[in-house]
Amino acid sequence: TGVSNFIATLSTGVSNFIATLSTGVSNFIATLSTGVSNFIATLSTGVSNFIATLSTGVSNFIATLSTGVSNFIATLSTGVSNFIATLSTGVSNFIATLSTGVSNFIATLSTGVSNFIATLSTGVSNFIATLSTGVSNFIATLSTGVSNFIATLSTGVSNFIATLSTGVSNFIATLSTGVSNFIATLSTGVSN
Repeated sequence: TGVSNFIATLSTGVSNFIATLSTGVSNFIATLSTGVSNFIATLSTGVSNFIATLSTGVSNFIATLSTGVSNFIATLSTGVSNFIATLSTGVSNFIATLSTGVSNFIATLSTGVSNFIATLSTGVSNFIATLSTGVSNFIATLSTGVSNFIATLSTGVSNFIATLSTGVSNFIATLSTGVSNFIATLSTGVSN
């Protein structure tokens, strides 16, 4: 009877320990899975935002560059047209008119080049600023995701260790009770 009770008590302790350990492992896996899912979702959002910001910056840069090129071509075309019209005003005033046309053409061309360079510089500056913002936001989002993942993993590990410790303590207590009962039963049997 003492041996049977001891075996039954030990079996119960082992079963409870296995059940407790299984619960701890399941909770740890569930917590880890949630942390990984949240990290992936946060990383995906950061990447999407970065790509969207970069795409906007590129689009704005291309649009600004296209506008600058169009304005430059239009200004150059106007200068050429004015030069040709001035040149065709008359043979007698050819030298003076030609000089004026060349001067106006050079001034117009210089203005067009200056405007084009200024527009291009603005576009490049805006593109760099937009890209820098996108990179900063991406790094901040990634840092937050990593921090949350580490915190979640740490919580899962702590809970798993606490659950395992409780299971071990319960198993030791159950085993101790079984041994005590077995000794008491054996002692009673010897006395009888």
